[in-house]
Amino acid sequence: MLRVREAASRVAKAGAALLSGFFLTGCSTTENPAMRQADVPFFEKDFLPDAVAEKAPWAQMAPQLLFSKDWQGKENFPDYKTEVRLCWSKEFLYVLWIASYDELHTAANVKPEGRGETWGIWNGDAVEMFIGDSPDPKRYFEFIVSPLDQWIDVRHNKNLAPELSYDASWESGWKRAVRIDSKEKRWIAEWRIPLGAITTQAIGADKKFRGNFYRMAGRDEKTLLYMAWSPTMSRDKPSFHVPERFGTISLRGNNAGEAGSGK
Repeated sequence: MLRVREAASRVAKAGAALLSGFFLTGCSTTENPAMRQADVPFFEKDFLPDAVAEKAPWAQMAPQLLFSKDWQGKENFPDYKTEVRLCWSKEFLYVLWIASYDELHTAANVKPEGRGETWGIWNGDAVEMFIGDSPDPKRYFEFIVSPLDQWIDVRHNKNLAPELSYDASWESGWKRAVRIDSKEKRWIAEWRIPLGAITTQAIGADKKFRGNFYRMAGRDEKTLLYMAWSPTMSRDKPSFHVPERFGTISLRGNNAGEAGSGK
């Protein structure tokens, strides 16, 4: 997501897109529709991501999330439908994205830095999840991946000044796989996120997280579409950092009783 960055070098790399003001926190919002909810089934056997949707548990699972409307929940873009399937084990949260496209635009000109994270991937097609369980809704985690397997994982505390409100040094320990299926005009991303990285609380059935799921897509950077599972309802510009609009993500089906570190 476009956001104010800590250092001038980050701003320069993000370029004019950052300065345009997309995705800043604190945007005014319109009327609020009903909050979204998703139930996440338990799957006992752990596995490594390979971006194959035709395997267990995904092949037997209907998508819990399906969205193609903009961040205000108004305009529909069926050519860029996004479906999300989720499951969890005693140690991991698994996320499968299937992202349809008419034309696939990627931010191929941005390069990895630091730990390998790629700032600026939101200037092309990408999928993104925010998730947290802190009593403070302004504390949450962000994961984003592009069709080129460019990625970012970052920890947010929006109580702080913008230049201090994100921790890019945070490492979740997640695993990812990405595959472009040009014949079906879709791309698939599969994630495995350690539950201990995103919570300090006991992990088991009926455990609840707050979160939202997003998609950037379109023919080029100037005409990018910004879509959300739970509409953020910001008025003038797309803003994804609206934690009061996060939906509820509930673990179901097993009581593992494990506690994470949530560092």
